[in-house]
Order: sequence, then structure tokens, then C-alpha cells
Amino acid sequence: MAGRLLTETTVRSAIDEASSAMPSSGIGSDEGVQDGRPKSGVLVECRICQEEDDQTYMETPCSCKGSLKYAHRQCIQRWCDEKGDTICEICLQQFTPNYTAPSKLFQHGRNSVFFRTPGYIQAQAMQTADSSAATSTSYDHETPNRKGVIYCRIAALTLLMLRTAGIVIPVYIILISVTELLHRRNQQQVSEAASATEITRPVVPQSPRRQHVITIQ
Repeated sequence: MAGRLLTETTVRSAIDEASSAMPSSGIGSDEGVQDGRPKSGVLVECRICQEEDDQTYMETPCSCKGSLKYAHRQCIQRWCDEKGDTICEICLQQFTPNYTAPSKLFQHGRNSVFFRTPGYIQAQAMQTADSSAATSTSYDHETPNRKGVIYCRIAALTLLMLRTAGIVIPVYIILISVTELLHRRNQQQVSEAASATEITRPVVPQSPRRQHVITIQ
């Protein structure tokens, strides 16, 4: 009887342990599975959004290697919708599998016009408005900066001219003064030489005048 009770107790405890272990194993399996595919545990970076994700949920849409090899399917499809084709700009291969691009409406020169959804058109309009606003704001910021640069250049040129004038004007005054002194000295030497010549010249005595007598008969 005791052996029978021991057996039933052991069986019940084993059943309880098994039932408690089943949810934990289910949670572990859910953590390792997403969208019905088990995770590989290897993280790679998306070439479009630059976010890391498990390698299992990434695609290799073209022949690019290295950091450009993997990308989310949603990111690649969004990029195809944006640029209007399914050709990689790097390796020039078509994105696979089953990527689509909007249909062309008509060709105008080198520019192609595509059909767009209303939401995409609205988003593009908002993006264009934001870019134009950002451009005008940056131009408003650049205008004072340009004026400030011009004012700084004018001030620098003025200071340079004043500095040059501060050197040239005194030199000019000194040259004029030296020239005037030399000119006066030359005049003084000429006058002194003339005076010395007059002093050393011998004085010739004048002969007395003869008197003429006229007799009247």
C-alpha cells in the first residue's frame, strides 16, 4: 500500500514538473523564432537604414559584398519606389527577388515621370516644402555672414592702409626736409664763393683825366 502511494505521489510530482516546464520551453522557442523563421544569432547592418538586425531577416538583393550586402526588404522596396527602378547603382544588377518599381508615365528628355500614390505625392510635396524652407533659412543665415565677412575685409584693408601711411608719410617728410637742407646749403656755398671772389679781385687805379684847353683868338 505504501509502495502504491509512493508511486502515485511520484507520478503526480513528475506531471507537475513537466507541466511547469512546458511554458518556459515555449517562451524560449518564441524568443528564437520570428515570423516563423528561427534566428541565426548573427547581427548584420542594413545598407539603407543602417540598423542592425538578425541575418535571417535580411536579404541580399544584389551582388554587392561587404557592408552593402544585406538590407531589409522593406527598405529596398521603398528605395525602388523612390528612384523609379529596380537596378542597383553600385553593381548595376537588378534587385531580386520580386522587387517592383512604379510604372513610367512618359519620358521627357532624360527625366522619367512615374505614377505615384497620393500618399507618396503628399509626402514628396511636404519634403519639397521642407527643403525649400531649409534652403531659404540657410540663405538668410548666410546673408549676414557674407556681410560680416565684407565688413571684416574692409576693416582689415583700412588698418593696412593706415599702417602703410604711418610708415610712408614720416619717410616722405624726412626726405623733403633733407632735400630742403641740402638745397639751402648749396645756396649758402654759392653765395660764400661769390663773396670770396669779389674780395680777392685786385683794384685797378683809375688814370686822371686830361684837361683840354681851348683857346679862342
